[in-house]
Amino acid sequence: MLPPIVPAGIGLLRRTEKTGPIAFNYGDFVLSCDSSHHLPKILAQLPDFGRNLADIVLALEIDQAHIIDVGANIGDTALLLARFAPGNKVLCIEGDPQFMPYLETNISQITGVTAVRAILSDASGESAGNFVVRHGTAHLELAATGDRILMITLDDLLKNYAEFSTPDLVKIDTDGFDAAILRGAKQVLTSARPVVFYEWHPGFYGLAGERETDHACFLKSLGYTRFIVYTNRGEALLVTEAPGIDIWESLARFSRGRQSVDDWHYDIAAFPDEHYGAWHRLAGHYSKSGIREHLTR
Repeated sequence: MLPPIVPAGIGLLRRTEKTGPIAFNYGDFVLSCDSSHHLPKILAQLPDFGRNLADIVLALEIDQAHIIDVGANIGDTALLLARFAPGNKVLCIEGDPQFMPYLETNISQITGVTAVRAILSDASGESAGNFVVRHGTAHLELAATGDRILMITLDDLLKNYAEFSTPDLVKIDTDGFDAAILRGAKQVLTSARPVVFYEWHPGFYGLAGERETDHACFLKSLGYTRFIVYTNRGEALLVTEAPGIDIWESLARFSRGRQSVDDWHYDIAAFPDEHYGAWHRLAGHYSKSGIREHLTR
C-alpha cells in the first residue's frame, strides 16, 4: 500500500504476468499469496526474515502492545508477530485490492488483528490513478484518467480506530513513500510517541519525489534521536544516537552504489526518548550476541 504520489509513466511493471494463488507453511500457520509474490523465495533463503521487527516489539516490554502495520500486503507481518512476539493487537492497513483477499485469509488464523483497506499519504483527499504491481509489492500511479482514488493520512484514519489511536509501534513498508506517510502521521507520532520501523530505499525515495534523507530530518524534528539501521536482509548494521546528516548521506551513497548488484537498502527503527529503554536493550543485545540470536519473551 502506497500513497498516490508516483508520477505517471515511470515504467513500473503492470499486472501482465500469468499468476495464481499458492500456499506454504509458515511455522504453525499457512501463508497464501499470488505465485508471483517474492516472499516464498525470500523465506527459503532467509528463514529468519523479519525477526528484527519481533525483536523490537519484545524489547518494548509491553503487554499487548498496539501495532500499526502500514503496507500490510498479505498479512505476513501479523503472522510473524503471532509466531515470535505473540499477544499483541495489530491494525493492518493495505491499499491494493489485489492483496486484500490474501490478507484477510491469512490473518483469519489469529486473533487481535484488524484489517482495513486504505491508501495513506501526507494529505487526505481525492485523485485518480491505477495500481501497478511488482513481485508482490504495489504502487499507485497517478494519471489524468484512472480509478477514483481516496487518500487519507494516518492521523485521520485513526479517528475511526480509537483502539489504535495511541500505538506503541508503527511499521511502514511502502517502497519509497514512507516519508510521506510519516508526515501524515505527525499528530500520532507527536502525541503517542511510538517506535517507528520503516523501509528506507534511497532509490525509491527519488522516484517518489523525496530527498533521500527526508525521513530522518522529519523524525529528528519530532524528537526521534535514536536509531537502529538494519540491512534489507534483517541484519543489525548500525546502532546510533543523534546521527548527523552525513551518516544518512553516506548510507544512501552506499545503497545507490549497490543497486545494480543486489538492491541493497535498509530498514530503520527510530526511537523517541520515551522508548530509550527498548533502544538500549536492543543495543546491548546486538553488541553481545550479534544478529544470530533473537530476543524471547
